[in-house]
Amino acid sequence: STSNPTCMAVFDARNTLMVGNSNVVKFVDTTWVVDTIVLTLPAEYEVFSMVSNGSQAYIATRNKSGGDAKMFVVTGIKAGADYSYSAGTFEIMSVKRFKSSVVIINSLGQLMRFNGGGFDELASLPIYATGIEWCDALNDYSTVSNRAMWTDGDLIYVNLSSFTQNGRYKMLPNFHSGIWCYDDTNKSFYHRHSPSYTRVQSIAGSQTTVNTTDNT
Repeated sequence: STSNPTCMAVFDARNTLMVGNSNVVKFVDTTWVVDTIVLTLPAEYEVFSMVSNGSQAYIATRNKSGGDAKMFVVTGIKAGADYSYSAGTFEIMSVKRFKSSVVIINSLGQLMRFNGGGFDELASLPIYATGIEWCDALNDYSTVSNRAMWTDGDLIYVNLSSFTQNGRYKMLPNFHSGIWCYDDTNKSFYHRHSPSYTRVQSIAGSQTTVNTTDNT
């Protein structure tokens, strides 16, 4: 819709496509019939990313009022979720299957693995330790899109924007946009790939003028 993102994921155990929009998830079978059962989450939650692993489907959300976001878990085609788990912040930006479980990245910059009853932090981005707001709690300015995380064996890749919400400190010197990689073998989380340009927005608070004739 024009006001809410739509995300989709295959619920492998049910051979069904899940389609999430706002606080609703619909189930579509392989003949394109939409099931009469519709999963409806509490109104303050917006479906942001979904994935399944084994017999369970995992629904990551954003709290539209800036409260605590949750990951909802369902074990079948149902009108309500079976379980929910707090993310510790207002948004879970992406959820992906990882080995026997799933991993999420939240709006604080934490990469966390679901342990069956909550989350264990695997690593965190440099923004996490600064206290600087990376995302906007009241507006949908996601810095990681719902499909911008991917897993490959022991590696987790996250494609992100490093721009912050804090005044002129839009970029931090050790926090770059592009693809970050977490390696579960040595527990490192590092910047791996960047776009081929660098953007500087402020220099010690002063303004500079670009000469487009000689590119200085």
